[in-house]
Amino acid sequence: RVVLGIDDSQSVEAAARWVDPLCKAGPVELILAHLYWPPEAFRRFGLQGTRSFVDPDPELVQALEQQFSRRLNGLLHAKLKIYRIEPHLGRLGDGLAGLAAEARADLLVVGSRARPALERFWEGSVARQALHAATMSVACVPGPAAAQIAHTPRLSAVLAATDFSERTGS
Repeated sequence: RVVLGIDDSQSVEAAARWVDPLCKAGPVELILAHLYWPPEAFRRFGLQGTRSFVDPDPELVQALEQQFSRRLNGLLHAKLKIYRIEPHLGRLGDGLAGLAAEARADLLVVGSRARPALERFWEGSVARQALHAATMSVACVPGPAAAQIAHTPRLSAVLAATDFSERTGS
């Protein structure tokens, strides 16, 4: 039994490609787990009205399952795939580890990616959280390398402003 944490990042595709040979090698029960923050998910999908922050929203679950199926079905060849799409209000890594423990998974697979410093400070690393919270083996699969190498500009001239006063002090 393998739990694959999924979201809309490119690192998920790398993790799916990493899991796929396991699925082809033998019988694997693959659980595709997505934990969502209800206010953001409802806003993103334009869902109105009173909705639960605790129980999975059927309309949202269906929309997310369709979105993930279109994206991942060609990458994953497990004979048994189950989606677990649930609301979560805490740290994602802790939630994924808890979901994997509840499912009695043998392996939790998460993608890892470089995130901007502020986002990393605010949310922390999901992969690191999962590693610390999990009671089963965890595979952290790195996402694709940055497509663009940062270009360091070369200085060709320097402009220094002066008021032509004498320098005083040391």
